[in-house]
Amino acid sequence: MTTEADSYELLPEGDQTKRGGASFIDTVERPDAVTAAASMDRLKLTDDGIGCVALAVDTAETIQAQNSIEKMLAHQLAAAHKLAMTFAGKAQRLIEEDGSGWNSQPTIYAAEASRVANASARMMDAFQKGTLALHKLRTGGKQVVTVQHVNVSDGGQAVVTGGIRAGGGDD
Repeated sequence: MTTEADSYELLPEGDQTKRGGASFIDTVERPDAVTAAASMDRLKLTDDGIGCVALAVDTAETIQAQNSIEKMLAHQLAAAHKLAMTFAGKAQRLIEEDGSGWNSQPTIYAAEASRVANASARMMDAFQKGTLALHKLRTGGKQVVTVQHVNVSDGGQAVVTGGIRAGGGDD
């Protein structure tokens, strides 16, 4: 059974995520010991090494995570996004440091920039696959396809629409 409170995490007070403090504000209405421990573990994992607690909590809130699986997936999405952007920025800095331009012989900077840009692309792919996994988790992987058959006789006309909506008023 899920309740509205299930979409919340235990949040550290103030800037304790930076200092490693242990005092938490209970934002879950009546958590049991397992729920509280799992929430703290999830947030600790987002802070250790990658430091994306705020991004992870915001992502879980944005997708309105309804259970622990969705919260963990939201946190993975946040970590993948942060790494993708971090790697992309590093690749850009390496290209700028090289300064020799794209027409010159490859340098160690170019090779490293290529490697890091590839890592960024893999993280972006992981993020996109994660959003698809979330959608599949929520819909059960079901897709609805409507197939219609229309017969048009010689000289006849047919218009088949799929829910045409009026534009934004830019006539």
